[in-house]
Amino acid sequence: LGLCGRYAEAERQIRRAEELEPLSPIIQHVAAVISILARKYDQAIACCRKGLEIDPDYALLRFWLGTVYELESRYEEAIQELGKARQLLGGLPFGVGVLGHACAAAGNETEARRLLRELLERGERAYVDPCSVAFIYAGLGEQEQALEWLEKACDDRSGWLTLWAKSDPRLDSLRPDPRFQKILGRMGLES
Repeated sequence: LGLCGRYAEAERQIRRAEELEPLSPIIQHVAAVISILARKYDQAIACCRKGLEIDPDYALLRFWLGTVYELESRYEEAIQELGKARQLLGGLPFGVGVLGHACAAAGNETEARRLLRELLERGERAYVDPCSVAFIYAGLGEQEQALEWLEKACDDRSGWLTLWAKSDPRLDSLRPDPRFQKILGRMGLES
C-alpha cells in the first residue's frame, strides 16, 4: 500500500500489525519505510529507534535510519548508520550504493567515487543491481550516468527499481527528466 502511495491505508495496516506483534523489528522496519515514503521523517526515525531497541543489529532498521538522516541533511549521522547497515548486510551492493549516495550528498565526493569504483569492479565479477550504481551517480549530480544506469536497471528488471522508482525521495532530482518518465512508462509506473 505504501509503495502505491496509499499511505493512510498503509499506516492503518501497520498499526494493526503493531497491535498483533508489538515486539517485532520487522514491523518497525515496514512502518519506517511507509513513513519515509509519506515524507514523515520524524515518524520514520521513531519507528527505527523503537525497532533498534528490540534488535540493535537489525540491518534494515539501520539502513532506513541512515536514509532518513540523509533526507534530513544530517549527513554525519546518516553515514554512520549506513556504514553500520553496510557492515551488517555483508556489503550487499544496495547498501554500498545508498552509502555512496549519502557520501556524495554530504559533499564527500572522494568517498562516493571510491564506493562507485568498488561497485563497478564488483560488477565485473558478479551481478550488481544497476540501481546501486545509479544511486551514487544521482548523489553526485551526474544525471546522464544515473539515468543510463537506471535504464540498465529497467532492462534487468531490477527489483530495487521496481519497488522504489516511483517513490524514493533520493531520485526526486531525476523525476522531471523525460528519460526518467520513459523508464517509469516501460515499467508500467507512469504517473
